[in-house]
Amino acid sequence: MGRPPKDIEAYKSMMRHTGEDEITRIPIEGVFGTAKRQYGLSLIKMKLQETSETAINMTFLLMNLEKTLKRILFVFFGFKTQAEIFDIFLPEYYQKTA
Repeated sequence: MGRPPKDIEAYKSMMRHTGEDEITRIPIEGVFGTAKRQYGLSLIKMKLQETSETAINMTFLLMNLEKTLKRILFVFFGFKTQAEIFDIFLPEYYQKTA
């Protein structure tokens, strides 16, 4: 779109770098989306910067603790997948969705 670039090699290099940046950014934006939907990060309305930062840090601390606890429980109970948990504790649910 628009005028073709004067230096095609520099343009290709810039486009390659832009694509790599986007690939790196996708999982990070996914984490922020999860924090907004499941942990109420979008509901933070603090007046002071310090209290806002504290609330944001607590949200991400909670996310990391939940992830770590999930891993510990999977190892402790010897589960390999979430499907095994549903099969044992909620067999009727797992059979409906499978």
